Amino acid sequence: MLTTFIILDALIALQTAIIIASAIVLLVVLRRAISASHAVRQSVNDLLPRVNEILERVNEFVKASQPVGGRAADISGDIKVMVESARGSVAAMTDVVNDVSTRVKNQAERVDAVFTENLNKFERLSDTVSENLLAPMAEISALLRGGYAAAKYLRRQKASAPTGGDGHEEETPII
Repeated sequence: MLTTFIILDALIALQTAIIIASAIVLLVVLRRAISASHAVRQSVNDLLPRVNEILERVNEFVKASQPVGGRAADISGDIKVMVESARGSVAAMTDVVNDVSTRVKNQAERVDAVFTENLNKFERLSDTVSENLLAPMAEISALLRGGYAAAKYLRRQKASAPTGGDGHEEETPII
C-alpha cells in the first residue's frame, strides 16, 4: 500500500515536471516572439525618417521633371502606402504576440486547475483509505495477535500439565 502511494507521488511529480517544462518552453518562445516584434518595430521606426527623406527627394525630382512627374508621383504614393502597410504589419505582429501571451496564460491557469483537482482527489483517496481500510486492518491485526497469544498460552498450559498414571494428561480448565 505504501508503494502505491510512493508510485502515485512519483507520477504526480513527473506530471508536474512535464507541465513546468512545457510552461517554461512556452514562456521562452513568447519572449523571443516579443523580442522579434520589438526589433521589427524598431527597424521600421528607424527606417521611417530615411524613407520620408527619400520621398521628399523624389517629390523634388518629380517637380523638376514635369514630363515624367505624374508617373513619379504615383510611385511616390505607392512607396508611402508600402511604408504604412509595413507599419500595420508591425501592429498586427504585436496583436499576435499579445494573443499568444493570453493563450499561454490561460493554458497555465488550466494546468494549475487540473493539478489542483488531482491533488484534491488524491487527498480524498488517502482519507478514504485511512478511514475505510486502516481501521478494519487494525482490528484484524488485534484479533490475530489475540489468537496468537491464546495459542501460545494453550501450548504452555499443555506442556506443563501433569500426566496421570495411565499416560493420559489431565485436563486443565481454561479460565
